[in-house]
Amino acid sequence: MYSDAEDNGQITYDAALKRAARLCARSEQCGAAIRRRLAEWGVTDDISAQVMEYLYKNSYIDDSRYIRSFVNDKFRFGKWGRQKIRHSLKENGLTGQDVETALNAIDEAEYMAALKKAVSEKASKRGGAESYADRAAVYNFCMMRGYEPELINRAIDEYRKKNRASECDKKK
Repeated sequence: MYSDAEDNGQITYDAALKRAARLCARSEQCGAAIRRRLAEWGVTDDISAQVMEYLYKNSYIDDSRYIRSFVNDKFRFGKWGRQKIRHSLKENGLTGQDVETALNAIDEAEYMAALKKAVSEKASKRGGAESYADRAAVYNFCMMRGYEPELINRAIDEYRKKNRASECDKKK
């Protein structure tokens, strides 16, 4: 239990607020994550509601800001596709227009470049994407990263065309 607990073992409002605010100051958090933490800490529902109200009112928590940050980080650093990002946000109870706006803010050229790079890297490791098994492996790899099926197929087709063209150039 936390050192600022009352005699009955429950964490006080001030202690819960201090811990939650420190967590929010350290990294961007969504409301659902903080609610889970408060419950893990044994904070009562009444105190939890008061803490959440304070955190939202004083901008420690801003779900829209969290969504934008999450989308940016997962795409730029994790190389996740839109579907995987959307699913992960949905698991945290974050859906709606803010999610769609943040996903649509991903630059389409950068998105396709990341997908093409994933296709190229996976296909190169498999020695190409000509056989059905190789194409399936590349496709499944990109699906696991959360890219859309039609975009994956297009990127695989472009990779195969590019490879065929480079093979023809080598033969000349």
